[in-house]
Amino acid sequence: MGEKKERVIELIGNYSIEKAMGLKELFSNGLLEKEPIVLDVGKLESIDITFIQLFYAFLTQAKKRSIDVSIVGELEEKVRQSLDLTGIDYSFSDGKVSIEG
Repeated sequence: MGEKKERVIELIGNYSIEKAMGLKELFSNGLLEKEPIVLDVGKLESIDITFIQLFYAFLTQAKKRSIDVSIVGELEEKVRQSLDLTGIDYSFSDGKVSIEG
């Protein structure tokens, strides 16, 4: 049997409105195949509301398409705090990331 393929999306640096189009394209391309997606957040430094909106839409679409999304790397504290401020119930457990509901 062949190995299970996965798509890796590496998030590096700061994500704000200036990078919105590129981030949308990155997330959209990740959803083209039905293979699991791995988000590497080890070098993600900061995010703004634009990132959060695109991230939420990405996770929603992945869930609708039954595509597993997992994370590798440690989230910076300020990134985690930004996500916590949204009030959205993100679940980061066992390397998987999802939205509840």
